[in-house]
Amino acid sequence: MSMPQELFLRVSRQAWWKSFPFLLALLVLVFMGWVTARVVVYPDDGISSFNESGVIEGIRESGPADGLLQIHDRIIEIDGKKWEQVLASYEDVSGGEEVVYKIQREGQTHDILLTIHQADNQKNILNQDPIQIATRFK
Repeated sequence: MSMPQELFLRVSRQAWWKSFPFLLALLVLVFMGWVTARVVVYPDDGISSFNESGVIEGIRESGPADGLLQIHDRIIEIDGKKWEQVLASYEDVSGGEEVVYKIQREGQTHDILLTIHQADNQKNILNQDPIQIATRFK
């Protein structure tokens, strides 16, 4: 038997499942890196927290939304995209861009123009709450 055939037989006899923990750990690390990269580049609109249905629960003082949006405002659309669809594409917005928020406040609909800031990476990660991160990665 030649050397390449012997090597092939040795490798083919090894149980594939012995390398599974390594592959799983590698997959988890790649996923964590991807999630971290998406959180870091998320634009800063000044909204510190919101719930699943788009109701604003917190606004950061001196952020872009301060004085324009209010707690308990419900976001209906952002730049013409329905709230349910906007989370997946919102990270494409960059600092300096103007974005129109259609909100519902006390039964009335308002269009609010916000100028998005470039996110401070460290503050952006520290200000994220787990529910907010989870809703962004549906």
